[in-house]
Amino acid sequence: MKESPPYLDFGIAGLGTGLIVQVPTLFLLVYMTDILAIPAALAGLALFGSRIFDIITDPIMGIRIATDVAPAILFVIAAIIMLIYPLTHHMMTSRANTEADSNLTA
Repeated sequence: MKESPPYLDFGIAGLGTGLIVQVPTLFLLVYMTDILAIPAALAGLALFGSRIFDIITDPIMGIRIATDVAPAILFVIAAIIMLIYPLTHHMMTSRANTEADSNLTA
């Protein structure tokens, strides 16, 4: 049996990865504009800014990992803190929807 060319294998894998990343981003854009009522230009700019940030930091992280593991671990720890802090802060400071609160809106 003849082997498939490696670029075909990488292309198929890239297609799957692209779909996993792009489809939720598309729904996020619709959510931001329709539900949160954020202007489309601002929502697109926010998503574009995250891509630019990713474009800049991915090569830096790759260089750090290729040269030495210790600085990369510091980046990973910083990323974990930056991801977990907003979630825990929101959970600790947001009020639970109680029955008394729902009576105020009725």
